[in-house]
Amino acid sequence: MSREGPPRAPKGFDRHGFVARLEEMMNRARLMIEKRKDLASASKWEAQAQALLRDELGDHAYTKRFEVALSQPRPEGLVAAYGVLWAAYEDALKGDLKPVVKKSGPS
Repeated sequence: MSREGPPRAPKGFDRHGFVARLEEMMNRARLMIEKRKDLASASKWEAQAQALLRDELGDHAYTKRFEVALSQPRPEGLVAAYGVLWAAYEDALKGDLKPVVKKSGPS
């Protein structure tokens, strides 16, 4: 029996919820970039977006690329970080985004 639609996400990964949260983060970033003001709140946004990627995707390439983008000076780093979120968003919409299984530490 074949199934239509994008592949199922790994257990525990809410792709639709992740896409919705990415949309919110991208909207906030776009406003900061366009207005060139309120860059003080950029630090809070960066931390929240980074936590979202780490929590949802684990040690994924997008998580690493986001961290590299944030190492650039503002506003360039903010624009680069926005680009990483956009790429993750596009992949998540298509169903191509697969979180990296988090390695469990020693117990």
